[in-house]
Amino acid sequence: MFPSTAKGYVVRALHEWCTDMGYDPYILVHTDKNCNVPKQFVQDGLITFNVGYESVKDLLIGNDWISFMARFSGQPMEVSFPLARVAAFYSKQTQEGLMFEVTEFEESNDSMNSEKDMSSNTKSEKEAGSESKDFGGFKIID
Repeated sequence: MFPSTAKGYVVRALHEWCTDMGYDPYILVHTDKNCNVPKQFVQDGLITFNVGYESVKDLLIGNDWISFMARFSGQPMEVSFPLARVAAFYSKQTQEGLMFEVTEFEESNDSMNSEKDMSSNTKSEKEAGSESKDFGGFKIID
């Protein structure tokens, strides 16, 4: 398992690989209260996004957050979520990619993250308990 500090680098590398190969990069997110996502598309706490440059605008994959603009049912929306909530990143065409440990976040005012200008609040990662759940082949750690 990668250390949590490497997750952003790994996700950026997977996105670059998908883009270079001409694949559609998909990301699976286990949502919580910190995720700004279109709630009507969340199923069993999970949502999947196509984060290809043709599908989203202003994609930012930082070390702590992911953000982008996208249209859902014709309505533009700013999407953002903690990197810790990413459960998987994969190619739509080949289904190749990686699954990640999902951890909880709590609000923190200790540090301002310059990579994330999408809100005035910052989040810090907190270790999760030992419970796990299976969601369609993905093991989600709660």
